[in-house]
Amino acid sequence: MSNFSKSLVEAEVLLNQLDLKYKDKIPNSFWMYIKENKDKNYQFYIDFNKTLENQSIMSDTIAILTYVNIEYLLSDKQKNYFKQIIIEEQKIAELKKKEKYSIDVFEKKQIEKNLNNNFPISINEKWYIKLTNKIKNFIKNNIKGRAH
Repeated sequence: MSNFSKSLVEAEVLLNQLDLKYKDKIPNSFWMYIKENKDKNYQFYIDFNKTLENQSIMSDTIAILTYVNIEYLLSDKQKNYFKQIIIEEQKIAELKKKEKYSIDVFEKKQIEKNLNNNFPISINEKWYIKLTNKIKNFIKNNIKGRAH
């Protein structure tokens, strides 16, 4: 079975810990979906000595619980607030990705210049030609060094 079907088991166990007034807010159709699609062989137990954050639950389980919370348990005001938090977190994550993975055009040119200065190969050569030439030079230089 998939990890998602195991996450449904975890979500069901965790949702069953809610007070009845909150469980009643979750529609029967959602409970039926869990029942029909969960992994029947997967067992999940809550360690009541640990906080929810310290339970070993799957990321899909967190997503399911977040969905249930937003769709069924929060008031409209709380939903809007929560959605704003998610939007802000996504913006921050995107900015971090851009910072981590983007290379400024000028920085890229400097890297290429440094590579050209440090290696006797052209940046425009194909990678496999560069590698072959490096291996040939290495072998040639090591054979000459041993011959003397």
